[in-house]
Amino acid sequence: MEEVKTYHAEVTRDGKFWLIRVREIGRSTQALRCKDVETMASDLIEIMENIRGDEYDLHLKVHLPNSVTDRFSACLSSASASWRSRPDPSAHVDFRPTCE
Repeated sequence: MEEVKTYHAEVTRDGKFWLIRVREIGRSTQALRCKDVETMASDLIEIMENIRGDEYDLHLKVHLPNSVTDRFSACLSSASASWRSRPDPSAHVDFRPTCE
């Protein structure tokens, strides 16, 4: 069986776009929405390398902006404090934290 090549994409926020850099081919592309990052990276690889999607693996490393990671950390901290302060912490609760 033939070994499948792995491509690595570094993803960062760049203004209103997500910048996607695929180091193995030395090329970049953009996505407007985070949910489109994988598709855009795959399209870039397939076009530049003339291969199909089943002929390679793609590993994405997404670097979130500090504002996102700070807000997420605050949300988790708040949720954890709420959980610990419940009258019966052992009781099952369908817990879904929300960040506003």
